[in-house]
Amino acid sequence: MGSRQVSRFTQQLVKPSAIRIFGTVHLLAYEQYDWYNLKAFYGRYGSKEHLYKLCLERFVEIHGGDLSEKLKHPDFRTAVANFFRALVERQRCADVPSGCFATFAAIETGGSASEASRFVQANLDAMRELFQNRCLQAVADEQLPGNTDCEAKSAMLLAMTRGVAVLGRGHSDLSVAQDAVDGMLQSV
Repeated sequence: MGSRQVSRFTQQLVKPSAIRIFGTVHLLAYEQYDWYNLKAFYGRYGSKEHLYKLCLERFVEIHGGDLSEKLKHPDFRTAVANFFRALVERQRCADVPSGCFATFAAIETGGSASEASRFVQANLDAMRELFQNRCLQAVADEQLPGNTDCEAKSAMLLAMTRGVAVLGRGHSDLSVAQDAVDGMLQSV
């Protein structure tokens, strides 16, 4: 299977109709992809786990990059507010999967030695580092007190990103996610 075909296929796998709990339950809604012989299909990827990681990579490629741009605003509080408002708005977009495939993967694979788990952990670490660096810059710019615990603040912001994703999946009305973000912003 060519890389263009793999890319097109993995893009289909991260759509809401295709995302399913991986691993112990089942990989995907097979009936939607009956043009592939499943054994041959897994054979092309080496394993279901490797395919799972490819899908995660594709999800992050499609849905992960542009939010970090919101953190570049010169004012720390405005940057964080812009980031989280855009994250909540993203949950409203019809072509963005409800909830978050990466969050589901973190819950399902967390702590395992799988390549998918390592990929998720690396992405969570990168996001936390992004928040921590932005916080340190705010301290250097005297927008936050010098004694601000940027490690703790970045952990809180990271946890909020996953919480917004879960609320986006769990509530058809995103007002709860927006209320959570508003409450968090009062403490930033």
